[in-house]
Amino acid sequence: MKTTLKLSIQLICAYLTFFILAACSESKQIVSSKDKKSVAAHTGFYVDRQLLDEVRKTKFWKIPSFLSAVNVNKDGNGLFIFSWHESSTFEEWSEQRLIFRGDAFQFEQQDFSGSTFIRVGDAIPSSQSEAYSYDPIFFNIIFEGCYFDQLNRTWCFDKNQIKINTKAYQAHLVLDRSELPDGSNTVKVKSEKLFWLFKPEKDGWLVLKSDYVSGADYEPPNWTKPWMKLRLQKQSK
Repeated sequence: MKTTLKLSIQLICAYLTFFILAACSESKQIVSSKDKKSVAAHTGFYVDRQLLDEVRKTKFWKIPSFLSAVNVNKDGNGLFIFSWHESSTFEEWSEQRLIFRGDAFQFEQQDFSGSTFIRVGDAIPSSQSEAYSYDPIFFNIIFEGCYFDQLNRTWCFDKNQIKINTKAYQAHLVLDRSELPDGSNTVKVKSEKLFWLFKPEKDGWLVLKSDYVSGADYEPPNWTKPWMKLRLQKQSK
């Protein structure tokens, strides 16, 4: 019995050692942002993990500071995206050394960014390089499920779509909130002139319509009188 137990323990230790060594041996590759051939092997769109975690937790889009995302095209060209307002190509910016481990990387120069960047999808084509063009990541993290409004209509969110009863609206989260009101998620709805503002509250959303703060008819959002008040649709057991 003791011999069997001893062998079992040794076997478990051997398996644990194997998995620990496998995890530690994950391939690491350091590439220069100026080396197009090496960079091209890591094509994709990478986002600051801290930013992703914060958005998942708060359901709120807060404009990040400094470096927000990195886009690597299959030709080895890339973009550093700053606060979803400005960007700089790898060629324009000073050389950065990227330490890749699987679908994530960190910068060797910690003063540039100390965050880990996670691959969240394919690279943005050069023809669609506007900062807001990759918003589906965040729209679909923030908006999910179905709600009732005060008119008892059903609002359902799914993959850049807002469906109110049977009518569907294409929508995207505005990531660059320059000239837009603070304190809420700003959504651009196709066919709608004004932005829809979504402010999270317990079990739902307050919704207002608004324009750019520089607009002639702009008025600060009055959240005490929302256009719509959405409450979570409870799932039947």
